[in-house]
Amino acid sequence: MTNEQAQDLINSAENDNIRGKYVEAEVHAQEVISHFRSAASGNDDFRKVYLSRALCQLSFTQRRRGLGDAQLALASAQEAHALALEVHSTIDIAHALAAIAGSYQYLREYTTAPTYYDQALNLYQELGQRLEVAKMVHYQGALHFTLGDYTAALQCMTEALPVIEEFNDKNLLAHLTTDLARIYIAIGSAETAHEYNLRSLSYYEELGNARMVAGSIANCGTSYFINGKYSEALEYIQRAISILDQLGEKEFRAICTLNIGTINFRIHDYTLAMVYFKQALSIYEDLGADDGIATVLGGIGETYAKEEYEDYNPEKAEEFLLRSIAIKEKLGIKITSGQHFALTEIYQKQQRWEEAFVYLKQCYHLEKEAQSIELKNQANTLANSRKSAELEKNLAIERALAQSTEALLHKTLPKSIADRVIRGESRIADHFDSVSVLFADVVGFTKISASMPPKAVLDFMNFIFEHFDTIAAKYGCERIKTIGDGYMAICGAPVPYDNHAERLASMALAMMEDITLPQEVRDYLPKGTVFHLRIGLHSGEITAGLIGTGKLAYDIYGDTVNTASRMESHGEPGKIHVSEEFLKKLLMVNGELLMYKADDFSSLTINHLPLTIISRGEIDIKGKGKLKTYFLKYNIESNDL
Repeated sequence: MTNEQAQDLINSAENDNIRGKYVEAEVHAQEVISHFRSAASGNDDFRKVYLSRALCQLSFTQRRRGLGDAQLALASAQEAHALALEVHSTIDIAHALAAIAGSYQYLREYTTAPTYYDQALNLYQELGQRLEVAKMVHYQGALHFTLGDYTAALQCMTEALPVIEEFNDKNLLAHLTTDLARIYIAIGSAETAHEYNLRSLSYYEELGNARMVAGSIANCGTSYFINGKYSEALEYIQRAISILDQLGEKEFRAICTLNIGTINFRIHDYTLAMVYFKQALSIYEDLGADDGIATVLGGIGETYAKEEYEDYNPEKAEEFLLRSIAIKEKLGIKITSGQHFALTEIYQKQQRWEEAFVYLKQCYHLEKEAQSIELKNQANTLANSRKSAELEKNLAIERALAQSTEALLHKTLPKSIADRVIRGESRIADHFDSVSVLFADVVGFTKISASMPPKAVLDFMNFIFEHFDTIAAKYGCERIKTIGDGYMAICGAPVPYDNHAERLASMALAMMEDITLPQEVRDYLPKGTVFHLRIGLHSGEITAGLIGTGKLAYDIYGDTVNTASRMESHGEPGKIHVSEEFLKKLLMVNGELLMYKADDFSSLTINHLPLTIISRGEIDIKGKGKLKTYFLKYNIESNDL
């Protein structure tokens, strides 16, 4: 078995445990355990790691299968822990500690389990495992609930909930919402409890865990019961029992039977209540579940204490109530006020005043504590409401900032580049084999602008450049930057086009057309002022990328950029000056060159383009030597590409 196959089997065991398929989970875990126990070769550390992980899954299976296997679950978890310690695998040590804690909790050793939960939680915190930390906090909350500390339980649960929701772990959400419902039922918030029960039911149905679906249906019945809807409560619990009987599930069956007894007790059908209490007691005794036994004994004692019950018997009532209290005290479980009140009434009727006073004081303290919990719950609800409002406000601000940032990026960078930045790319560097580059300059503007007010200068440049940007967008070109009254654009990057030279030529021709300046600019120009553009074009390869960290800019590099700049600076006002490389790219149609020797012609009109090519011959270009160059002249009305 390879390590990958072993991990796949462990993952399958985990998924089966989540869905309540414990037989299948055990088969997968035992296959890994059997292999690595007998493995005589290979990396011993790997063997121990996968053996530890499989034992953790087996431990979970064993304790979920029923209380009779909880000791086996503890042994598996302890072996997993020992193996993880040998290989110093912190994450596996944490998993094993959590498994040990869970096993002790199922064994009702409520004073031992917290120590292991704390150790696991500390390791998960060191590893930055936020979801596992939330899981441990949740389990600690469940333990607090079992011990009757509802305030601490609710605090743990509400701390864990947002983290588990963030990770959208449906299995943990199902368990957590179930436990939250139990807490709210205990403190008398039945409507809230019902909402959480419905949530947990939907999660378990999605997970396909039939056992927990039945449990959630039963819990919905309990919240109906607390809301006084007894017929609906009985209907839901009976539905749950039907599923549990098919599964052969005893633990939940005992809870459901106990709940039916409690409902009948509340509607004063004490005879039927006793029938179900005794059925539940029998199941709990088979399971060896002391906490369940204690709860049922309390119900039986309270029933015997009712004078309306046909078998009313205060002596038996006292016996069962005291047995229940003794077990709960041994386990560290909080005793309900109902049991104390029943004993108070029994002792009052028997004029055992000192004993009656002792239990009456207990009733008083429990009622005060319940009121305190409810007040704290209301305060928490109000605080959470305020936190939610504040969170929504902050989210709105963050969304607005994100939208502003996105809009700003799209204004300062090419759209395709801005989108890559928004997706998280910080280092963008691309190479393009063939693009066309344009440089343009407003001839004579620098001298004239010296006598113009700053606002007029900016108004002029903004108007001109916005006009050029509109033309660029029309032909699929991209402005790279402006320098003073100079303008630089590209076609073929960052969005590639095969006909980039044709598109950029069309842009250059459109830029040369006459434009009407706004009156607020013309008012500051000398009368008769005429501006000319000087444009240079060249084609070749470039490198393009994002520069800067705080201030981002998209720029292009390479000899192609330098040559395009030389085409502009060595050109003439009112003319488009292009290199031979650009001309060849312009005349390339379907892979064929339309003209081979441009210098053999004084001029050439291209049928598929609205321009004429005029040879300039060879000229001396600074830094390049002698190059053949050409002018492009507009000759007919431009058509859209």
